[in-house]
Amino acid sequence: MTSPRPAATFAASFCLDAACDPRDDLSATFPARPKAPALDLTIDCVGARASVEFGMDHTRDYVALFGVQREDYTFAPRHYGNLRLCGYPGHSRQAAEYAVGLIEAGKLDLAPLVTMHLPLERYTEGIDLLEKQAAIKICFRPWAT
Repeated sequence: MTSPRPAATFAASFCLDAACDPRDDLSATFPARPKAPALDLTIDCVGARASVEFGMDHTRDYVALFGVQREDYTFAPRHYGNLRLCGYPGHSRQAAEYAVGLIEAGKLDLAPLVTMHLPLERYTEGIDLLEKQAAIKICFRPWAT
């Protein structure tokens, strides 16, 4: 297994059993279908096709989808059987208000997710950092700092 990327290392800090990057060869640790998958539950918060399909290929029971879907996923014949996908019906004002309420009440601390703050005029630079996985989340500010 290669050394973990920053996002996987960060995810592991939340007391997970495992955090991995779907681009790594993890076949020895997490056998894929049709062999017996080693994972009971996968939670995907990314939404990228590689991440979701990795979860479907290596999970026995549930794949919980919480990432924003960026492209189509393929639920192939190899996934038939016990594999179940679950998620949420979409973003809504009610869901956003609920999340804001959790933040205001101090029950949801998003600060650890923010890698850096940038002024809005550096938006393109920030997107480049996200695409290179040099940042997890960036808080863009409409004023210069």
